[in-house]
Amino acid sequence: MERLIENKLFYGALFVVDQPHLVERYNRALAAFGLKPTELMGFGIDATGFSPEIAIEFGDELYLNPFGINRRFILLSPDQSQLPVISSNFTSTADLMWDFMAANAEALRMLTLKDVVYGEIEDSTLRVETIDDLLSIQQVEFKVHTPDGLVDKAKRLSSLAGRFETAADAWRDEAMISDMLALARDCGDIRRNSMIPKRLHFDHPSYWTGHYNGLYIFQDADGPTVLGLDDTPAFAPDQPAPDWYLPLSDERTVFGFLEESGRLEPFNPSWLASSGLLDLRLDQFVRFEIAQREPDAKVAEMDEIDLKNWIHRNIGTLGSDRAFHFLSAVRRAVANRTAFEFGDIPPGMRFLVHRAQPGHPDKALVNRLISEYVPFDFLTRFVVNKDAFYRDYRGYPEGFRDFVIDTMRAHYIGDKAGFRSKVFED
Repeated sequence: MERLIENKLFYGALFVVDQPHLVERYNRALAAFGLKPTELMGFGIDATGFSPEIAIEFGDELYLNPFGINRRFILLSPDQSQLPVISSNFTSTADLMWDFMAANAEALRMLTLKDVVYGEIEDSTLRVETIDDLLSIQQVEFKVHTPDGLVDKAKRLSSLAGRFETAADAWRDEAMISDMLALARDCGDIRRNSMIPKRLHFDHPSYWTGHYNGLYIFQDADGPTVLGLDDTPAFAPDQPAPDWYLPLSDERTVFGFLEESGRLEPFNPSWLASSGLLDLRLDQFVRFEIAQREPDAKVAEMDEIDLKNWIHRNIGTLGSDRAFHFLSAVRRAVANRTAFEFGDIPPGMRFLVHRAQPGHPDKALVNRLISEYVPFDFLTRFVVNKDAFYRDYRGYPEGFRDFVIDTMRAHYIGDKAGFRSKVFED
C-alpha cells in the first residue's frame, strides 16, 4: 500500500492531529467512551474522528464503531466537515455526518474553539442480529457532548436568559443572575454565538452496509428492497427469501429493479462519448486481462501499439470474451453515431455502459452497486467503492499496480471533482 499512501490514495485526506492540546482533547473524548488514551503524538482523523493509526495502536478497527452500528464521533475542528469517512459499516454514515455538521456549523465552530465535541449517531438498534434490525432504522439522532458540559451549560444559560427576559421580577433574583454570569464565563454571549446544535434528527436514507457480507438497502414509498449475496445468513435455511430480497447474482432482476425504480439512467450515447468512459474501460479491461494471464508483464509500460499487438496475438480467446466484444461494439456505435441494438445482451453486461440517474438521491449508492458488476474497472471502483478497490489492489500483480497508479495520476488525482462530474453527474 506504500504507493497508494505516497499518492494520497489511501487515507490521504485526513485532518492531522499533532498539537498537544488537540491530542489532549482527543484523549478526553476517548476517556468519555471508556477507552484508554492514545500514546501517539501525531495521527490523522476522518470526518467522524476515526484514526487508522489509533485503530492499529488499539488493535481494534471498531474502537469508534462498537458492534458495527451507532457510530461514535469525535470532532476537533470544523475542517472535519470536508473530510471523507473511512472504516464504516454504513455508506450513509458519511452523508449523515456531513449533513449534521452543515446544519450545525456555527454551534460546532464555537464548541470546538473551546473543547472537543463527542457523541454517538444513535438509532433504534443496538446490535444487528437480523435484517429486520437494519430495516427498523428509519431515523437517527446525534447525541452531542463535550467533556466540560458546554452544550448542557449553553442550554441552561439559554433557558435562564429566557426567564430573565420574560419574568417581571427576574432582575431581583440574585441567585439566577449569579448563575447566568457563571455560565456566561464558560459559554460567552450565546445570543450572538450559540453553542447549541439546532438539528439533531436526520432521516436514514438508502445505504450499503457491511453486515451480512454486504447488503444494499433501498428505501421506497412501498417498502424496502434489499440486495445481497445468495448465501446470506439473514433468513432461515428452510424459508425462502422474501420478495423484497434480491440476490446480487440475479443480474436480470437487479437491473430491472434499478431501471423500473428510476434509479438507472437510460442508455446515453452522448454521456459515453463525452465522458471517455468506454475508452477507459476497454483499456483497463485489456490490461487487466494481460495481468491475469501474464502476471510478470510490465503492463504500465505497454503503449497503444503493444496493446494492439497483444490483442492480435490473443484474439482467439479475447475475441470470444463477451465483455470485450460488447464494449468494442458499443464504442464503434457511439463513435459513428449509429444506433446500438442490445438484442440478447445479458442485463448484467449492460452495467458496463450504464450509470445511475444523475438527479436521483440514490445515485452514489447505485453507482457503487454498478461497480460490483465491473470488477476490472479499478478507477470507477476507487471513486465509488473504495472497499472493493482496496481489496482488489492487494491481489494485483506488481506490474499492474504500476498501471493503476499511473492511471489514477492521469485521470483522477489532478482533478477529482472534474472526473466525478464528467463520469457520474454531467
